[in-house]
Amino acid sequence: ASSRTGIFRSSDLNNFTKHNDYRLAACSCIFKKPRIVFLQEWFVRNFLKNLLLGQRSIQMLWKKRGLLIGPGWAKWAMTHVQNPFVEHLYGNIFKVHFAARDLYNRARGGFALVDMSDLSLIEVSKEPTIDLGKLGCFDDSGVMPSCIVNHVGTKFMYYTGWNKAYTTPFTFFIGLFISIDNGKTYKRYSEAPILGRNYHDPYISCSPWVI
Repeated sequence: ASSRTGIFRSSDLNNFTKHNDYRLAACSCIFKKPRIVFLQEWFVRNFLKNLLLGQRSIQMLWKKRGLLIGPGWAKWAMTHVQNPFVEHLYGNIFKVHFAARDLYNRARGGFALVDMSDLSLIEVSKEPTIDLGKLGCFDDSGVMPSCIVNHVGTKFMYYTGWNKAYTTPFTFFIGLFISIDNGKTYKRYSEAPILGRNYHDPYISCSPWVI
């Protein structure tokens, strides 16, 4: 992605959230340690023209807004803060979900409450929102939140679960957590993945986004 001050790389650009007259996007930037920053997007003047002409690429300008949160505030969040996506709560308040890793490289889900009016940090989760699966299950080495679907008063959090392998470092699958208390707690739907490798995706199934 490009900014007004130069070029930087991002490992993920997951979720665009329209808010007021601009869009906000969270991304994990590649530094020595992954951490979350915010970017602000402006569309160029010919956005609608390009869209109507059916052009596949539309020029965008991004402005880096700075560091939001880095690792190190808890034993389960020592080395990474990555793969963020944004959940709107009310007004200018958003919940940024992410995955953090401990010193054994195991990932768990967490969140940060952010006031988007000034990008101030209100709260960071002291405990994981979603935790590791049982030893031997598909997610015993990592659970990484990916998206939330709200349906009839229930929150469905889809996530990437992974465990260690022999010929490759990890194997990846898609799992599901469910919350019936408006996101205060999440319960694992199944100890088995809801989507794994298949004919079309024989190597990995991960990073789900439901539309």
